[in-house]
Amino acid sequence: MQPDVTDLGDMAAERNRQFARLHTATGQLLDRISHDFRTPLTVIKEYATLMHDGLVGTITPRQREFLEIIDDRADDLTTLVDNVLDAGKLSAGVLRIWRRSTDIAEVIATIRAALCRKAATKGVSLEVTVESNLPAVYADPEQLGRMLTNVVTGALSSFQQPEALRLWARSDRQRNHVLLGVTVQGGQIESSRLDTIRASMDSLHPCGVENAKGVALGFALARELVDFHYGQTCFQDSVNGETTFGFSLPVNESLMLMKSYLNHVTLGDTMQPVSLIAATVNHCVKSTVAGVVDEFLQHSAGKDDLVVRVEKHRWLLLVLGSKQSAENLLRQTNVAWSETLDHRPGGLLPQLNFRILGRWNVANDSDELIDRFREETAATVDAHRGPVVLAVDDDTEFLTDLKTETEAAGYQVLTATDGQTAIDLSQSHSPNVVILDGCLPTLDGWTVLQRLREDPATADVPVVVMSARTADQSRALRYG
Repeated sequence: MQPDVTDLGDMAAERNRQFARLHTATGQLLDRISHDFRTPLTVIKEYATLMHDGLVGTITPRQREFLEIIDDRADDLTTLVDNVLDAGKLSAGVLRIWRRSTDIAEVIATIRAALCRKAATKGVSLEVTVESNLPAVYADPEQLGRMLTNVVTGALSSFQQPEALRLWARSDRQRNHVLLGVTVQGGQIESSRLDTIRASMDSLHPCGVENAKGVALGFALARELVDFHYGQTCFQDSVNGETTFGFSLPVNESLMLMKSYLNHVTLGDTMQPVSLIAATVNHCVKSTVAGVVDEFLQHSAGKDDLVVRVEKHRWLLLVLGSKQSAENLLRQTNVAWSETLDHRPGGLLPQLNFRILGRWNVANDSDELIDRFREETAATVDAHRGPVVLAVDDDTEFLTDLKTETEAAGYQVLTATDGQTAIDLSQSHSPNVVILDGCLPTLDGWTVLQRLREDPATADVPVVVMSARTADQSRALRYG
């Protein structure tokens, strides 16, 4: 007797629930192992710190040196444990990443003191150079800190007697990415070890984390995490006695993320289609609750999936794979969200709704997918939002103040720090007014104004040009 369609559907639903429970259990097991490993290491560090600070008695300079070595080696062991467990989570597909708008300067400030202490323990100076007014990137701040820590720690462990290390971050405005890296000045390294590190950092022919060992594991994991953020790694050695380990991350702007994502998936299996899915909750949801939903969706997404929050209550998901795989992901996500609701009674969390908007082949239909994505992001300007203001200035502090005051008056504010991003935002969001600085990187304000006037969609949009020079008034009027 053959089972009917209803029975088959019930069986498939039950298998999906079992898979979701197994997926959750695997992640919980690795988290528990991580906790059990860290606990004794934390105790060792605490007692060593108490002795080092003289809280349990006076210590000699020699004893202080030994305690600093204990503290440093405990940090190394903690990093190694984290790397091994994260490598296991990556291989099992259960590593939880919460990619969101992230300030690189804040991340580096958080890890700077620990990295400087580690470098000082090895007798090496660490210089930190962060370009001012960097745009926010699309990243998990904790994992971004791990990437940088792994690269700095790996460089300190691999090179003998380096003159100095430099941790740096700067903007690549042409590609709408932020570049980060560690540069080693001088020092010696075995050629075989350098080849191993080079292979670990190779984006095109990577050495998987499951095959990496020792110091190479930290570099390989950093590369995997960069790949998880749709960025790229680079390795440059023996240039004026300097060796550089670098990577790039996309800025946190919807259309730029979309393009970075497409570049990411086309490096792999271009025959797989991409599904565009809308996820929504009640538009009256509180910001803190919406943050819980955002974290849940990011944790549910796979390595080859993109989750973009386009409004407080609305997300767009790009899922690589067949129609069946996209539908399975939605079923598993619905099951996991239902369990989350069960564990948080009282109606504090909203219902989460999904709608598949379409499916495109990346190799042949990427332009159509981008156009549909633009339409969906443009749809964020709806009846309950105020007019759209596009503010363009390379001074991020000024943009933050302007955004805060203007949004308080009921307007929706979009910001751009360079000319090309301003043009892209004007095409995708149809602003009601543009506030434009005349001096901008990539494309200057005058070029932006001219292109806005040449585009029929923005030809009549009012533009307010900001300039300290009175001569620019007639130039602004001339451009319209």
